[in-house]
Amino acid sequence: LPPPFPRAASSPHTPQPYSTTMGACCSGGAPAKEPEDLTLDELEVDDVGVEDVDGVFGSAADPLNIVVGFNNGIITSIEKVKVAAAMLAGASIVKITKAEAIAFDIFSVDDNGNESKAGDSDLDALYKAANGAVLKTSVEAATRALTAMNTAVSECPGASVSIKKGRIFAAFGESKEEDKPKVKATKTAVVNFNNRMFKVKLELIKASAASALDPKVAFREVVESVKGALKDMFRPNVVLDLGGLAEGNVQFDVNFGDFAVDVLPARIRNAYEAIMGDDPDDLGLVPTVKDVVSQLSGVMDALNAAKEAVEGLPQGQEFLDKCKEAGLSPGQLLSAPGKLAGNVKMVSTAPAVLQGLLTTISTTASDLKEAIEAQA
Repeated sequence: LPPPFPRAASSPHTPQPYSTTMGACCSGGAPAKEPEDLTLDELEVDDVGVEDVDGVFGSAADPLNIVVGFNNGIITSIEKVKVAAAMLAGASIVKITKAEAIAFDIFSVDDNGNESKAGDSDLDALYKAANGAVLKTSVEAATRALTAMNTAVSECPGASVSIKKGRIFAAFGESKEEDKPKVKATKTAVVNFNNRMFKVKLELIKASAASALDPKVAFREVVESVKGALKDMFRPNVVLDLGGLAEGNVQFDVNFGDFAVDVLPARIRNAYEAIMGDDPDDLGLVPTVKDVVSQLSGVMDALNAAKEAVEGLPQGQEFLDKCKEAGLSPGQLLSAPGKLAGNVKMVSTAPAVLQGLLTTISTTASDLKEAIEAQA
């Protein structure tokens, strides 16, 4: 296993911007993500069948998945800024809704923020555009994934889904042993739908504002639009100190000036809220980053405690003896060492997950600061 995670205030900023190195560690079973999709899938342990051993790995997975959630919260917030920037250029958007089941539709948005659901003629026009064939294929794939996901959720006891920042999240109650395959299938179906839906959003942005796929460009275009609307009221101020990031100690404060948000035109207000929105159920990018940073130190401590617990697990013959004591069958005994090794490997990815998160925080905050100060 790797050494404990560093707590010194040394700079962690080395990997590629807005990226992690965690693709191989995440749960499988669904189609691969688009290269532009930098969210991570939930990490899962493979039960060995020995209660105390499985408990240690379960406890280790919890803080790891908190870090995964932190990463995804920031990445989806960046996605929201990209969509908002594309809307300023006239891009259509896709909206996911939930009634009895999940559904999605494509909408156009006018200058006043009024949304119009795309009809057949509107979709035909989109499909005849430069990248229309790819968009049409993506919508069809997302529709099939939607049906599969809704079916999986309805057939899985205790399963429920919610929508947050344009993505689907699944929750499950206590599962009986015989229901675990359905839980796994439902998780895979949700990941599949999110992957397919990301592709639809990607193609809609490409159709009208491909440059907004670059976070730096998206940040700049949103800030420029806010400045243009506020005029003399635009008095930005950014305070950023990343010196203690490796310890979870960051100062990050952003202010665009003293004004009432409703003075902004609808589409520009939507773009501003994508960066600064303080709705607890739909935080903007800046509050999301600040929320993550405020919790980093405690999660680092939990990761180190989990690593120490895993290091204390029995190995070799001692582990096999515990498996026999637990009453594992011959087949389970054969697979137990491989499951143990796989779980240990999963825990060993923690530094890469954490490093990717720190890099994303650093790059996001720095790029946004640059975009705002360029307009000051």
